[in-house]
Amino acid sequence: MEAVNAKVSNSRDQQERWPEFFHDDDFHPPPSAGDIYRSSVSSIFSSMKFLALFLALLPTLVSAQTPVVFNCKDVTAVTVSPGVILKELTGRTAPESARSEKCSVAFFHLEPGRASAWSYNKIAEESFFVLKGRGKVWTGSHAQGVQPGSFILIPPRVVRSIRASQNDSLEFYAITSPAWSKDDDVLTTAPVGAPK
Repeated sequence: MEAVNAKVSNSRDQQERWPEFFHDDDFHPPPSAGDIYRSSVSSIFSSMKFLALFLALLPTLVSAQTPVVFNCKDVTAVTVSPGVILKELTGRTAPESARSEKCSVAFFHLEPGRASAWSYNKIAEESFFVLKGRGKVWTGSHAQGVQPGSFILIPPRVVRSIRASQNDSLEFYAITSPAWSKDDDVLTTAPVGAPK
């Protein structure tokens, strides 16, 4: 304790010699044993809170950083309309391990002569990548032929529908960014001059 008192005394002597370098706020007495104990306990509780929060978030952090690998065949198919089937591989309603709000990827299968509904996205951009078959993609009242390897980029607010030819089924991926949501997807009627 004498060493502490000597240090405090030396500090005060220095303040008196050079007052322009010292202010009352600069002098702090050493902490008491009670202050050290309270500070340690508070620090331990803060560390425990952080650890509990970290452990609670760990599954989310790990799943967000762990690649997810699965086969499209293992994803449950949803019949959207007669002859139109989709499987959401990643997105808001995808299998739990592959959920994302940033982007969605859906696999579509259209039976011969079938088409997706006429719709548009308010915000999201959508792309189609054709894997198999032939057909047409309609944007407004304009049609373009598609086949394996065709890539179609559709900006927001563009009314579109993709159709399989009468003789071929059509398979493609629909990629939407941000991820598809029913609130962003607006069903509409066929434009003038386009098939219903």
